[in-house]
Amino acid sequence: MKCEPPKLRFWRFVDKTSHPKGCWLWTGNRTASGYGYFVLSGKRTARDRIVAHRMSYIWAFGEIEDVKLFVCHHCDNRLCVNPEHLFLGTAKDNTQDALKKGRLACGERSPLRVNPALIRRGSQVHCAKLTEEQVLQIRAMRACGEKLGIIGAKFGIPFQTVHQITARKNWGWL
Repeated sequence: MKCEPPKLRFWRFVDKTSHPKGCWLWTGNRTASGYGYFVLSGKRTARDRIVAHRMSYIWAFGEIEDVKLFVCHHCDNRLCVNPEHLFLGTAKDNTQDALKKGRLACGERSPLRVNPALIRRGSQVHCAKLTEEQVLQIRAMRACGEKLGIIGAKFGIPFQTVHQITARKNWGWL
C-alpha cells in the first residue's frame, strides 16, 4: 500500500464550500481548545502534530523562521485554514487582536467580576494545606517574634510559605 503525500491527506480534511465568510473549515482532528491539528507523518506522537492553520500557512507562504511567531486568524474561526485569513504575529499581537475584537473577557466583563462566587479562596481551594484560622495563628506568632522556620515546622509548611503569608503575598485577602 502506497503512502499518500501529506498535502493530499491534509486537503482531504478541508471543506472549502460551506462557510459564508469564505473560511476553509478543518474537518479532521481537533485539540481540546478547538483548533484543528494535522498528523504530518502518520504517527500520532506529539512531535508529528502541527496545528492545521499553521500547516496551511506554511504551505501557502513558506517556512516560518521565528518559531515564537503565532499564526493568527483575521476571521477568528479556530477551524479556518484559508491562508488568506491567516497572519503571523507575536503572542502580544494575538492578544491585542483579541482585545480589539472583544474576544477577551477582561475588566468588568471578566468572569470573576461578573460572578465573584466563582473565586475559590483559602480552605475552599482543593489543595489548601491551611485553614483560615491557621493563617491567622501564623500571623500572630510572627507578630510576636517567632522565627519563620519554627512556625513552618509547627504547621508542616516551608518557612518561605510562612514569609509569603506574613507579607500578605499569600492569603492577602484574609
